[in-house]
Amino acid sequence: MKRRTQQKSFTIAAASLMVFSLSTPTFANGQGSIHDSLRSSTIYSDEKVNERVLDLFEDKEKATFLVKFAEKADTLSVAEEAKASASSLSKHESLNMQRSAVVSELKETALTSQEDVNAFLEQGIDNGDVEEFTSYFIVNGMAVTATKEIAEKLATFDSVEKILPNEERTLYTTVTEDAEKIESTIENVEWNVERVGAPEVWDMGIDGSGIVVASIDTGHSGTTLA
Repeated sequence: MKRRTQQKSFTIAAASLMVFSLSTPTFANGQGSIHDSLRSSTIYSDEKVNERVLDLFEDKEKATFLVKFAEKADTLSVAEEAKASASSLSKHESLNMQRSAVVSELKETALTSQEDVNAFLEQGIDNGDVEEFTSYFIVNGMAVTATKEIAEKLATFDSVEKILPNEERTLYTTVTEDAEKIESTIENVEWNVERVGAPEVWDMGIDGSGIVVASIDTGHSGTTLA
């Protein structure tokens, strides 16, 4: 009887401890969420916003910057699945199906991951903080023209990976000063043809006679992904 009483007391104590443990984390987690939210608004700019973006606002109220989203479409898996399902089709039809599947996946990924940011920017347009924005799906991102405050607030979205400057990249042509011009020593033969030893091969009687050289092109595709 004494043993049963001890077991009953233990059961009640365990139940009480369980109820307390379930209620305590709820309070703790509530505090944690508030703390994390405040933390997000204060340090996410340092973590996500590129310093060159902040420099854009030194002499103007609004500037154009890029928003890079974290979610990436698994285009390889989608293409493989489309290829497998198109096994009975021709090669051309199979390729078209794979391309369509990849484009659809890219668009769907951009649509879902950008949804909250899109709504936020629409509100910004209404109140004048956002001038314009354009969504892209091949690279999951946006080009936004807005205030510095908008750029910093966008960094607090979990779906946003980076806020980057909208910069131009210039390719410079390499110029070699005093470069020696290469001249061909054989009349009517370009220097590069001479360099590979073609004239010597011609002297051996091999001049390409009887060889058919052809090029086959499928033509321009208006839906190419390039």
